[in-house]
Amino acid sequence: IIQCVAYTSIRNGYEAVTAQAVQSYLNVFNRQIEAYKETYLDMARSQAIRPSVVDGLVAGDAARLRELGQGVLAGGKADLVVFTDAKADVLARAHVDKAGDNIGNQEGVKRALAGEIVCLFESGNAVGFSIRAYAPIKKDGAVVGLVIVGQDLGKNTALVDNAKKDLGAEATIFFG
Repeated sequence: IIQCVAYTSIRNGYEAVTAQAVQSYLNVFNRQIEAYKETYLDMARSQAIRPSVVDGLVAGDAARLRELGQGVLAGGKADLVVFTDAKADVLARAHVDKAGDNIGNQEGVKRALAGEIVCLFESGNAVGFSIRAYAPIKKDGAVVGLVIVGQDLGKNTALVDNAKKDLGAEATIFFG
């Protein structure tokens, strides 16, 4: 009986410590995710109010928008930038030479075209699973399009690598 009680006591103690460690890891990882979201939200917000972006979008100047987006990519924090019109038709992508498709089926696009600034984990037409910030671009108070700024989590492993380093444990993100 003493052996059974001791085993149960040790097992229960181990389970409590393990649960506490897992919760601690989750808290650290969630803080990292929130920091990434804030970074991309700030980047998207700043692009959405740039006069050159607003003017390029209103003029439908895909080359100018692509150039402006490539400037964002050159900063090294983002590896995808997309500009759409108010119908969710892609005018320019800075990360690939693909435009003209409609991305209105994406949750972030729907919300941004409704005027919301949002950051989500989502897949797109040109980039798979990624963290993306969506911001509406407005002219005279009306939404005329949107900008998406984010990171391709399939190619860029910085988020997971930082989690591994901070936690001293293996980490990964699954999608689907």
